[in-house]
Amino acid sequence: MKKQFLFLLVCIIMLSCTAQKQKKKTIVKYMNPESSAAQIALMTKIARRFEKKYPDIHIELITGIKTEKIMAAIASGSGVDLFFNFMNIYSYIAAGSLVDLAPYISRYKMETTDFFSFAMKEVTHGQKIYGLPVQLGTSCLAYNKALLENENIPLPAPYMSKEDFFRYITTISSSQNRKDKAEKIFPLNSLNFIGYFESRILSLLNPDGSYNKKSRSVIVENMKTYQSIYKILPSQEELSSLSGGTTGATAHF
Repeated sequence: MKKQFLFLLVCIIMLSCTAQKQKKKTIVKYMNPESSAAQIALMTKIARRFEKKYPDIHIELITGIKTEKIMAAIASGSGVDLFFNFMNIYSYIAAGSLVDLAPYISRYKMETTDFFSFAMKEVTHGQKIYGLPVQLGTSCLAYNKALLENENIPLPAPYMSKEDFFRYITTISSSQNRKDKAEKIFPLNSLNFIGYFESRILSLLNPDGSYNKKSRSVIVENMKTYQSIYKILPSQEELSSLSGGTTGATAHF
């Protein structure tokens, strides 16, 4: 009887240890450079909601850190499981640092159609999905209608291709060649091309990592267009001297 009792006690201890092991939570480390209190509160709310649904997982939020530290953690292969990234992700893909999420998305029947198709395209390479879009940014060009009408310059069309746009701002620039700088209408004061080019770096390489010559020629052509547009742009010093730092003297801004 004593032996049976001891055996039972050992079994209970073993089961207790097993139960404790099963209760051990999986820790997922999430890095985000965001440091604002409002954003951290939002992240915390999302993480706690996830943990409530999946009690065996704990999300460790690591916020307010420099992007360089995130990149170092990724390069080391430890210290981070998930991260928020502002830039193009190809360098991570090329280094083999990211996991293809496509099998998991399929297994858990996640609807990628919940996202804009172009947003998913930015995190997809060679039929593999390396991330999920969190937010989108948009850029727009506004024009000073009164300035254009006073100069008898046609207003821009609602929809323009890259070539149409370049021709249009060239027309504005040409019409102002003989004017005094104080009265001159500049076609643009600035144009953000950084995001445009960064979002297309992936196309330089094929899914297998080989060089894509066709894509290279397209990017080179885009760079030439950018340089042509850049020549028309006034310098920031020139704009400041004319407008006191404001942008009211430009047709597009």
